[in-house]
Amino acid sequence: MPAAATSAIDGRSRPGDRRRVRGSTRSRDLAPDLGTYLSPMVSLEKRRAAFSRFVRQALQDAKDRKITVKEIERRTGVGSSTFYRWRDGEWTADPRPTQVDAFCDGLDIPKRSAYVALGWGADGRPNTDASESFDPELRAIQRQLMNPNVSATRKETIRNMLRLIIGQGDANGRKAAGED
Repeated sequence: MPAAATSAIDGRSRPGDRRRVRGSTRSRDLAPDLGTYLSPMVSLEKRRAAFSRFVRQALQDAKDRKITVKEIERRTGVGSSTFYRWRDGEWTADPRPTQVDAFCDGLDIPKRSAYVALGWGADGRPNTDASESFDPELRAIQRQLMNPNVSATRKETIRNMLRLIIGQGDANGRKAAGED
């Protein structure tokens, strides 16, 4: 089998290119340019749970230091309803970075700990990677298409079903009339 072809411009492999798996004589399809199969995909649910544990620990530490809820609000500028929602994991969008920073500063907690729990970058800003904003079902489809252990036939079936759903073909992968 030929080695993976790379672009002269960016040096990256293209979908459909083939590569030889280390220690194997078999070649496999490369993953699409959406990332690598082994890269972590941290779901909102996991980030929510991690940040919830972080806030729960921060509030417990404050309580152990005899800091009241009113004092936490005064020091941080973050309302109790907000940090209780964080503690209980009852949020659907990332907390505002300014509130997270204020919460950490007011309780003398390293901001980096909060950023790690939220899956943010070192700059304290939410990761805008599209793969993290996908619904769990879309991430599951993406993992199937990127998994080198899933057969090419199975991948083609998934792609054909997606084309059918979005109206770009029939169940057999044929394009609809009038499409190029």
